[in-house]
Amino acid sequence: MTEEVLAVARQTNRLYILDPSSFSRNLIDMHCSKLSCKVFHVAHGDVFLWHQRLGHPSFKTLQHVKGFSSSVLTDNTICDVCPMAKQSRLPFKQVLLNLLLFELIHIDLWGPYKHASLSGCHFFLTIVDDYSRTTWTYLLKHKSQAVPLLETYLQMVQTQFDAKVKFVRSDNGLEFLSLQCQSLFSNLGIIHQRSCTYTPQQNGLVERKHRHLLNVARALMIQASLPKKFWGEAILTATYLINRLPSSLLGWKTPYEILHQRSPTYDQLKTFGCLAFACNVKPFKDKFDARAHKCVFIGYSSGQKAFKLYDLNNHSVIISRDVVFHEQNFPFSTSVLPDLTATPLPLVSLTDDPLMLSNPNPQLTDVPEQSHLPHSTSTDLHFSLFFFRAKSISSS
Repeated sequence: MTEEVLAVARQTNRLYILDPSSFSRNLIDMHCSKLSCKVFHVAHGDVFLWHQRLGHPSFKTLQHVKGFSSSVLTDNTICDVCPMAKQSRLPFKQVLLNLLLFELIHIDLWGPYKHASLSGCHFFLTIVDDYSRTTWTYLLKHKSQAVPLLETYLQMVQTQFDAKVKFVRSDNGLEFLSLQCQSLFSNLGIIHQRSCTYTPQQNGLVERKHRHLLNVARALMIQASLPKKFWGEAILTATYLINRLPSSLLGWKTPYEILHQRSPTYDQLKTFGCLAFACNVKPFKDKFDARAHKCVFIGYSSGQKAFKLYDLNNHSVIISRDVVFHEQNFPFSTSVLPDLTATPLPLVSLTDDPLMLSNPNPQLTDVPEQSHLPHSTSTDLHFSLFFFRAKSISSS
């Protein structure tokens, strides 16, 4: 006797019921006619029949149907109907982070947007380093500016970080398939990785970054009730902030910290779209000229330790380091009146490293007025107070 367990049975209502899944191979090979019970056994040739009867379940599911033996199902079992009826796209596996800075960068072009920015741009170019997830954004007036800006970026990486980009991943945008762009990659020895047609998921990192940028920029504009023409400055500011926010993907470090090997500072951050007064440093023509410009804070200057402001009187962009902020007041907001009694914040200077900022060549751009600013009620309020006091004195 081999003492082999041929089957397992359970007692139910004074009867022993055999469990077919516990049958040993020797028992299955025996002739069922010699047994005193009926055994549900599916031969190898009947697998497809039951597969069809049960509505084409997976063969892995069939293994768990009582009465089926896993020995009759092999990895080579193929049904021609199943892929035709149930074929779907393969899952997109997450690619591990690269081991070096700038070994792989992701690029994409967003736009055109129907509203021009303050500088007349309708597009922005996004570049993301795969290792640090640091993001750069550049405002463009035309698609043709993408390749020259990309070339400038590659030179900046080599000069500032002593690194060379090895791979560039993009979609099939015509600007990245042009002869000019392909010649640039060829001359620098860069391998261009392109996503398949109608497969934006293969360039998903920068696509998700666009969504992140737009979400942050949208929030910044809504909080300050800014007109649509400020969208470009909101995108640049969103980039600045995202690079300084911790990420779970980076072990709760910031992209700035991964790139620069030091933590960012936050004391220079101010509320986007708030009221700001920039000191007038030009020589005064008259002793009674205004000593400050009434402005709206619209971002951080690149290449300068200063703030970017929108002059409400001249409708132009100015750069200044000597600024007083009123972060609870939003000049473009029509629902909240300016708080005239708020204590202004002390003068501050931008002390953070501006290298992370986009747009390497900021310019002071005169912008024609596109919409009327909300009428200030400060003059009316002062006049009302003066009239009320004068009336009280005359009555007394």
